[in-house]
Amino acid sequence: MGRNVSALTQPNMPQKCKDPGTFTVPCTIENFTFSNALLDLGASINVLPTSIYRSLSLSPLKQIDVVIQLANRSTAFPTGVVEDMIMKVDKLIFSADFYILNMAEKSSMPTLILGRPFLKTVRTKIDVYSRILSMEFGDDVMQFKIFEAMKHPLELHRDLCKVCTKIDAYLAADDVSCDAVAGLGRSSLITASTHTLEPVQIHAAELDFSIRTLLSIIQPPILELKPLPKNLKYAFLEIDNKLPVIISVDLDAAQE
Repeated sequence: MGRNVSALTQPNMPQKCKDPGTFTVPCTIENFTFSNALLDLGASINVLPTSIYRSLSLSPLKQIDVVIQLANRSTAFPTGVVEDMIMKVDKLIFSADFYILNMAEKSSMPTLILGRPFLKTVRTKIDVYSRILSMEFGDDVMQFKIFEAMKHPLELHRDLCKVCTKIDAYLAADDVSCDAVAGLGRSSLITASTHTLEPVQIHAAELDFSIRTLLSIIQPPILELKPLPKNLKYAFLEIDNKLPVIISVDLDAAQE
């Protein structure tokens, strides 16, 4: 009798779920559409591969002295940063800063990495169970299913990487023809750009603004400071070693 009563009073346990995988979205930069930009809550910056930067007509790089710590605890040095890059996600247009980083070129890898600054800018909300993602700006709300977004073709990015590889090979040669470089991969890019995305139905999202995240200046996060190269050091914007930033050791007191 006791066992039967226990079975009736104990609530049902939720069913265990498998890893849903990574979350990616299609976005457009300079009339080029990238189908699998990775949404990475663990990244504090937005990352653009060097190969993609060379393929696009973007503004010049701003040189910076920054060390990036990767997920495997190794460090990397970006070649620079592109500030205020205009990008489009569906019908929404945003501005974002991208750090240019040398990355291994694999067709299965995401083309862009969108970190926490971008996710906060676009007020990203992800229902992991339903695999539904929403972004908003003002009264404009975009919502679509991640599973459908991942079906978008990758041919454009693959062709861009192929063209960049061919250009690097020509530039390494002693005798370079400008006309030959200008014509590399032109037909394949035109062919790839003719792909059209199937329309996705947009639904209005119910947003809850009752929960607000405190600003870091009000409630600074607890960070684990990593060792830096000899030419860099930490500086703190607040007392009690709060809000750390990385600066050059060559700066004088006035510049700091």
